[in-house]
Amino acid sequence: NDKLKRPIFQYKINKEDYIHGREITSLYIKNKNYSVILNGFTDKTQNFIVYQHKNNKYNIITIPGNKFEANIWGEWLGGAETYDGNDVYNYIQKPNATLYLYNIPQNRMIKWNSHSNNAAILHIENSEVYYRINDTLYKAPILENSIGTPQVIYQSPILKHVNWLWKHKPNR
Repeated sequence: NDKLKRPIFQYKINKEDYIHGREITSLYIKNKNYSVILNGFTDKTQNFIVYQHKNNKYNIITIPGNKFEANIWGEWLGGAETYDGNDVYNYIQKPNATLYLYNIPQNRMIKWNSHSNNAAILHIENSEVYYRINDTLYKAPILENSIGTPQVIYQSPILKHVNWLWKHKPNR
């Protein structure tokens, strides 16, 4: 049986850190250094355990809203909270998406309002965040408690449908 050959996925989480008395329900995102585990949600928040593999430590973070779309870049978790609703089948697109950056080792959250319902964090590299609001791609420096002044990188109607960005240096 294939299920018997799969590795067991274990974390050392204190019982008092389970949300609503439930055990961990879903691996949300994982890279070689960190795992983000969905640990319950309500109609107002999502709760995550962010586990650091190297030192066997974890942080618990709460994101307002109930549909957080994210990814990990290095030590940064970044994403957008764009929907609200009272159950998983009745999402209502929010008029203003909130964009989040979370530095895992420092347990530091940065958030800002996009003033749009169509926004996403696309990439984080070298203390800079690349994000999209509607049809515009921005780059901004990541500061201690906020982002710096954004710079417009590109604008096109096609960007409204872009949700991830990979930087690549072409071979010449």
